[in-house]
Amino acid sequence: MQQGISVSGTIFKSYPHSRYGYEVNPISRIFEFALKNPSAIAISSGSIDITYENLVESVQLITASFISSGVRQGNVVAVATKPEFECLATLSLMQIGAVSLSATESVFKNYGKAIDQLITDGSLPVASARQITINGDFFEDLGKHRATSETAKLKTTDLVRVVFSSGTTG
Repeated sequence: MQQGISVSGTIFKSYPHSRYGYEVNPISRIFEFALKNPSAIAISSGSIDITYENLVESVQLITASFISSGVRQGNVVAVATKPEFECLATLSLMQIGAVSLSATESVFKNYGKAIDQLITDGSLPVASARQITINGDFFEDLGKHRATSETAKLKTTDLVRVVFSSGTTG
């Protein structure tokens, strides 16, 4: 019998990684920690505590939703959502191997053209997915997807995350 966390019928086990930086994905370390500490608190925000087991389940479902929306490894996906959901979206995109581009709503509004230019840069693939809005409807639709434990293999030179700032925060 396989050992690991069973969430929605999927067994999450250790993922291969290399100390030399090949076939790695930063989220693998989170999944490995979750195997050993499923009831430990992963995220605590106000009155909400999310255990590592719940974190893995949420990330796996969001990942499946992103994949069904057309997001693939190497795509750049702009993430505009509430801060409490941004972490889950970022981890899900990391699992796929997509590049998350994050900013506040006001930065997206005020610097939209610059962000569009960055996303459509010829050296970075454009997300082929439709615009994905993360709100109550998005979470209600998660039940339509089967959690996925597939994790993209990345090299240490692969882009994972871009944070766009107006520069006013220092």
